[in-house]
Amino acid sequence: MEGFHRWITPWPMIQISDCEWIIMRDDPRNPAAIVRRLTFDGETFYRIVRWAPTSEGRKLFGYVRTLEIADMCVTFVNEPEKTAGQLSPDRPGAWADGRA
Repeated sequence: MEGFHRWITPWPMIQISDCEWIIMRDDPRNPAAIVRRLTFDGETFYRIVRWAPTSEGRKLFGYVRTLEIADMCVTFVNEPEKTAGQLSPDRPGAWADGRA
């Protein structure tokens, strides 16, 4: 898409088990999301869940095919709510520069 850039993640993902990662962004104490590797019928997917202190507050972002895309789909903790259909590693200019 013209005018969109691939967003470079500011911090590496933190692996917490053989199939789970925490994504940190602008809040140094709370994760932005948790990613879990799942396999269905021999195919691997990564489920992205918006992190919250309790299960009730967590929200599904969606499923993607690679861990890299999962990392790039999560921007900042206080980002406006997204739905699975809005997941994208592409960001408009300010996002790409880390200024938004």
